[in-house]
Amino acid sequence: MNAGSQYFIEIGHNGNGNIEATDDQDDSGEVCIPGPIEYDEQIDTPLEFAKPPGTGTNIWPATSNTYPNYTMECLEGDALMEWFAKSANLNAFAHVSHTFTHEDQNNATYSDVYKELTWNQGWLAATGISKATRFSSKGLIPPAITGLHNADALKAWRDCGIVHAYDSSLVNLVSWQHIRRNANQVIELGTTRVLFCSTKYICSQFLVFFILIDSTGQ
Repeated sequence: MNAGSQYFIEIGHNGNGNIEATDDQDDSGEVCIPGPIEYDEQIDTPLEFAKPPGTGTNIWPATSNTYPNYTMECLEGDALMEWFAKSANLNAFAHVSHTFTHEDQNNATYSDVYKELTWNQGWLAATGISKATRFSSKGLIPPAITGLHNADALKAWRDCGIVHAYDSSLVNLVSWQHIRRNANQVIELGTTRVLFCSTKYICSQFLVFFILIDSTGQ
């Protein structure tokens, strides 16, 4: 790499998976009260779908308002979360929010997106991830790169202090063709993609290395 360059992996976190992992192992149903967030399957929208402001239907449970402050017994019941509790492991990576449940945001309501962000902010603070050496409190990896055409989602991001959005699948050429500036001679290409999954806690794609290539293929 060029002099002055740094290389590190950034992980996007969905807190709900941590709660699910512990809850799945708890036969009593009392460790992770009120339990993980569950909702019906979402219907995918076209890539360039733009939701009219103020429309859409909430899919989060009506009783789930503010982050419930899950107990440490609940948070530490997941083996991967226990691994991240060690500062050497935590600080080996950079960290950013990926929303709480990974709800697609193209057709999401303001209420749902606001909860997705504030619940994950509460979870990141409770687990200590927000205290990592590299943590982006103003950044977000939108689930499946959704919400960028949704005014209600964008307002919720702003209200929650989000000013940077990340693309977690730049090497997905279907999505990339929709966001790339075709007039730009130079485009970004990820040479290596790593899919990291462990329990139900996290499953994210990382671009390990970037190069610049001529858009004509030269």
